[in-house]
Formats: sequence, structure tokens, C-alpha cells
Amino acid sequence: MKTSAIAFSFAVFLAASLYSCVSRNVEEITPPGGVCDSSYIFSGGIADILEIKCSIASCHDAGFVVGDFTIYEGVKEKFDDGSLESNIFTFGLMPPKSSGLVLTDCEKGKIRKWMDDGAPK
Repeated sequence: MKTSAIAFSFAVFLAASLYSCVSRNVEEITPPGGVCDSSYIFSGGIADILEIKCSIASCHDAGFVVGDFTIYEGVKEKFDDGSLESNIFTFGLMPPKSSGLVLTDCEKGKIRKWMDDGAPK
């Protein structure tokens, strides 16, 4: 009986110790604001996010009237007129809930940083 109580106590201690290490490491890996890495140019990460989450069939794909997000010029136009920021950050309209797609905090952080840097190509 005493052996099982000691084993149980050790297991709880070990689990708590491992949890605290994991929690600390997650905070160290992901800087404040959810910005996950340094790919803040269109061709260096932003295009990939927009391709997966926005440039899907019948929505911001090649030639789409409301904004072609397959090319820099199409995205830059929406950045310049303010609709990219308002639809993603102010109103949370994009991607639309009906698509089942969601921008992660990391992806939003990258887009925010890219926009703050002037939307470089």
C-alpha cells in the first residue's frame, strides 16, 4: 500500500514537472502577439497563407472580381484600400465562416506584421 502511494505521488510530481517545462517552452517559442517567424514579405509566407485560406475555388482565385489573391497586385490593391485589414481584423469576415477555414493567431500575426511593414512584395 505504501509503495503504491509513493509511486502515485512520484507520478503526480513528474507530470507537474513536465507540464511546467512544456508550458514555459511554448511561451519561449511563440513571441507575444502570435508572430511565429520572420516571413513578412508576400513571397516569403504571406502568399502561402492567402493561397490556402483565401485563394480557394470561387473565392479570391485567379481573376476573381472582388480581389485576385493569387498575385501580389491583387492583394496589394485590397491592402491599399483598407479592405484587407477591415475584413480580416476589424470585422472578422475573412475567411467566411461558411468556408470552414480559419486564420490561426500565428497567421494573423504574420499578416498584421506584413501590413505594418507596408505590405512588401
